[in-house]
Amino acid sequence: MKSETRRIDATVGPSLAWLWYLLPMLFVAHAIVFWGRGLLDEEGMLYIQRYLADKSLLATIFDPNDTTLYQAREISYLFDILDARTLAWLVDHGVVLFIPLSGALGLVTVALIYLRGARKIFRLEPSTSSLLLSLFLSCIVTQASTAIFYRSAKMVLSVALFSFLFYLASLFRRTDQTRTLTIGRVSALFLLGLVMSLADRQGLFYLLTATGILALLWLAALARRDAHAVTRLKLTAACVGAAAAAAVYSFVIAPRMIAWTGGAAVSFAGQRQSLADFNWTLITYGSEIFTAQVRYLCGNVPFALVAVIGLAGAVLTLWRRRTGTVIDILIGAIALPAALVILLAFMVLYHRPIYTIPDHRLWYYTLTIPAILMFGLTILVANIDLIRAPLARYAVHAALLGMIGLNVLHYDPWRQFLTESRYIGEQFSRTQQILKNDADARAGESDPGQRPWLRVESVGAVVALPVEDEAFPREVQAAYETYRHRRPLDEATGPYWSRLYEFLSSSPLPLDDPQELAALVDGLRAIGVRRIELNQDGGNGNAAPRPTAEALRATGQTIGESARGETIAFDLAAPTTRQPIGPVRQIPATSFHATASQNPDGLSRAFDGNEGTFWSTNAAQAGNEWIRIEFDRMVDVASVQLFFNATNPGRNPVQPGAPRPAARPGIFKQAFRPRWLVIETMSGDNRDTATRFNPLAALMQALLRNPVQPTMEFWLGPNQTRTIIIRQTGHSPTDPWNVSELTIWARK
Repeated sequence: MKSETRRIDATVGPSLAWLWYLLPMLFVAHAIVFWGRGLLDEEGMLYIQRYLADKSLLATIFDPNDTTLYQAREISYLFDILDARTLAWLVDHGVVLFIPLSGALGLVTVALIYLRGARKIFRLEPSTSSLLLSLFLSCIVTQASTAIFYRSAKMVLSVALFSFLFYLASLFRRTDQTRTLTIGRVSALFLLGLVMSLADRQGLFYLLTATGILALLWLAALARRDAHAVTRLKLTAACVGAAAAAAVYSFVIAPRMIAWTGGAAVSFAGQRQSLADFNWTLITYGSEIFTAQVRYLCGNVPFALVAVIGLAGAVLTLWRRRTGTVIDILIGAIALPAALVILLAFMVLYHRPIYTIPDHRLWYYTLTIPAILMFGLTILVANIDLIRAPLARYAVHAALLGMIGLNVLHYDPWRQFLTESRYIGEQFSRTQQILKNDADARAGESDPGQRPWLRVESVGAVVALPVEDEAFPREVQAAYETYRHRRPLDEATGPYWSRLYEFLSSSPLPLDDPQELAALVDGLRAIGVRRIELNQDGGNGNAAPRPTAEALRATGQTIGESARGETIAFDLAAPTTRQPIGPVRQIPATSFHATASQNPDGLSRAFDGNEGTFWSTNAAQAGNEWIRIEFDRMVDVASVQLFFNATNPGRNPVQPGAPRPAARPGIFKQAFRPRWLVIETMSGDNRDTATRFNPLAALMQALLRNPVQPTMEFWLGPNQTRTIIIRQTGHSPTDPWNVSELTIWARK
């Protein structure tokens, strides 16, 4: 082995061999900066804040992003968390960069694994291995995927995939020395296969594909009574074991871990497609995407030409080979493309946009396809004796250089196609706008209508009214401050500041109403906001109601103010100290009796456990509505929680004839919240305590905590209660009071 390596190095000279590695290094660097300062995906914006939640690392990993499409890829979630917290740390230090750390380090790792595998296992010279790697790195799919802040799964899978394939190749080449295939090496293959499966579901498919090909190779060796059959059987068994372990983890271990760490219950319903849905049309879609991937890798050369060149290379490879070797190579050459077509067909079945949105073929989803194609090409080239056939080496190098050059020449057209496409174009435009607005805000040059609604200073969060630009980097910084428990933003209940922005900007709160303005200011104080900047220059011409300086002063919650141009900054008083929250338990609805001032027959819908139904007063809030709950014994009531359904339609499904209440449009139908609440506790016939609550503040805290299922929480001091009365004391000229689910919690 060492003498062979020295002979290969001698063809280029040891002192110059390192120059070949400059080319892949340049392509790695280019991929990292392909989108400039990165491209921020819309879903990635939510994941960034999700991974800044104040939870343990284990609970964060085992909190699936989508419970209906659960895929058991917790390994990739670990890298998603690393990406999110690295970005937040950079933003907190004044650097706004949307290049994921997993993308940059992942591509570097892929390059190192490939170079080592190509040199040590396939014994390729530096020039050939560097050119092959550069072909993969120059592919538009690799270039476009690396610096998109979305998910790390496909890049993590690419690292695991190359590790698995090269290690499998190294073991396969040891089949002539059965004694070297130890239990340790087989176990390492098992672990690599398992890791690949748990990084992404594509990894499981690749593991099954490898298992199938190994089984065919074993059968072929068995049929010709090859002594290597036993070793191939061992490799097949290791892959079967890894696939079985992945299945046990996915369906048994992971769901229990999620339940144990407090995550949402998962469902595999979204993945259970009937085999009847898998048809020939999907195969044609998969074939179309496969041929496109081959073109993307090979300089956009027509697929027919690539196929002819590949066939010629295969003939050259198989020329004068032993029959057994020819059969083995043919099995792999036929099975691998067929498997990729089937994989792409299943990808279309489960996620139709991969086919219907053309730009989805050029990033993330298909990143591992060029990796597999490159590995197959590496095997093909490695079976050509390039040392003893210099003309063949020159031809291979010329072909590789030509395809690499064509890839580079197509960068500008591909970038233009992507930036003008349906999906990536939208993400690109949003990212550029975020970066521009952030730079303008830092320079104090924001245009009216594009001023950041939020920023973080030493005093705490600062909110600008009226709400204008989203200012995503500032939202990430606020979430990071909360995650790091820095006062006063440690008072915020969660990291989802972007959802709070949507709420404040999309739900037209009547800020000219003193009651609503006071509730808003109180809510902002409760989540760590210590200053409001009132812009009085008319903003961008928005005709929504605007608060006045006099109205803000009248709330009685400001402690100072200063003017600068058309902006008045109001310093806010700190909120009252929260009571510590201890362990609680939910009181079952069977343990109490509930009545209501309005619509008592429909009150059971607030306790039926169905988030799609709700109780409503069916009339505008007049300040005299109530819900009375009587327990069957004395209870220390800790909390009353009102779930607010984000898809609340304004009409009960079981009341088709009820008129839809008039309400302002807005996310979460926030108009149907109670305006003010007073919760009374009674141990006998007389009232013991009466505590006033601000539901708008509770709703804002709920959105920060969990915007998908915002639950307003109202916490009471220690008590011994037989009856509680929840009184709605605010007023609305148009909106009723709705409750999707009402739960009562007692101290343990």
